[in-house]
Amino acid sequence: DIIIIIIIIIIIIVIIVTLFAHRYSRSPPQTVGSVVLTDVRSGRRWARVDTAKMFYREIPDQIIDKLIEEGKIFHSAGGLRVEDPLVSPYIISIEGTKDSIMGLCKADVKFVLREALHNEKAVHDDNV
Repeated sequence: DIIIIIIIIIIIIVIIVTLFAHRYSRSPPQTVGSVVLTDVRSGRRWARVDTAKMFYREIPDQIIDKLIEEGKIFHSAGGLRVEDPLVSPYIISIEGTKDSIMGLCKADVKFVLREALHNEKAVHDDNV
């Protein structure tokens, strides 16, 4: 009984991933990420929110089948694998950055750190 349930779950997951991949050419996927830095001494916070969107051509069934067979697509939120050589030929454009799509915008991390350090220096200079 448990084997049948597992097989049914796998089939459902494969169907969902296939539907998502086909839908990407008609409805571009978008990611939203954020970075928050908190100074635990003062309670001050610096934050940034980042969005990125990918525009795809229609991804052929045989490519979707290969992605499913590889299995890597199951380890990505929404199946977004901008770095995958099977997917990259079907990307028309990206609004935002690849690192945003892959999980964390490096530019936002740098910005928040710079802002916090700049403010810390300004506070320190004022107290000198």
